[in-house]
Amino acid sequence: MLKKDARKGVLFLDEFFSSLCADIHQKIRIRAMKNFPFEHEGETLWFSRAVAVTGLVYKHNADKTKTWVLANKRGQGTPDFQGYWNLPCGYLDFDENGQEAVAREVLEETGYKTRADGWHFVRVSTDPKENRQNVSILYRYHWNEQDDETVYRAEGGEQDEVEDVKWVDIDEADKYQWAFCHDRILRAFGEKIGR
Repeated sequence: MLKKDARKGVLFLDEFFSSLCADIHQKIRIRAMKNFPFEHEGETLWFSRAVAVTGLVYKHNADKTKTWVLANKRGQGTPDFQGYWNLPCGYLDFDENGQEAVAREVLEETGYKTRADGWHFVRVSTDPKENRQNVSILYRYHWNEQDDETVYRAEGGEQDEVEDVKWVDIDEADKYQWAFCHDRILRAFGEKIGR
């Protein structure tokens, strides 16, 4: 069944299209490389490149000699990069802005609640080669003493999406396998803060 769910992106279309015969399926997948309309519940929707958000949540020790970033290990319920680490990330849903999306993804994937006013825009990438055709928006969040250290039950997201959550020492980030080129984001961040 086709759902109006931006987080599913190509996945929900693939499920829908897979019910069609193989020949038609291939033609539609080729057509999916460009924007196209489709009907759903009496409404014309457009399929095009998706918007993804990534949240770089970081904290320092008291004298700022150590920095950690919040990361999660991808579980068996993810479509790719199982066992790799990533910064909390996902797709922009209908009726939400970028800060709401990244806060939701952080909560879904890690169980940590963030303050809406704490998210800051870093950059946007429209390079189709960088993140599987997605338009990607990176936000940063400085975790500090004002934030609630309680880890809430993660809600939403896919079943078995996350295997583990931890604060990764920025100086040891190269020891991990990272999905979605998040290692590049961490290296750039490390250089910016003098690591």
